[in-house]
Amino acid sequence: MSTVRSSAGGTPESVGVPASGSVRGPMDRTAYVLGIAAMIATFVPPGLFAAPVLGLLAVVLGVAALIQARAAGRPYDQALIGLVLGGTALVLSGTLLWMFRHVIASALHDALVASG
Repeated sequence: MSTVRSSAGGTPESVGVPASGSVRGPMDRTAYVLGIAAMIATFVPPGLFAAPVLGLLAVVLGVAALIQARAAGRPYDQALIGLVLGGTALVLSGTLLWMFRHVIASALHDALVASG
């Protein structure tokens, strides 16, 4: 059974405040969310054009958050996941866009040659 203590007499653990080592910064979470959004956008046709931008933002924020978290002694798992997902989405969406460009160009060329 838990008891509620006043902030004057309780320890940080008893009043629900996380310890200083487990606090994450806003950039960690932002890189994580952008990395997930970039991966999802990679596989949705209209989102494929936004995926490289989201991936690049996730990589940049992930690197900055990773540096800050390691310097402050905080956990950096969300920053690292955002960095990896953002980089993967950036490479994958760039590859898919490059492939689609060649497929569309080839189809247009074939249509123009066939028409006359």
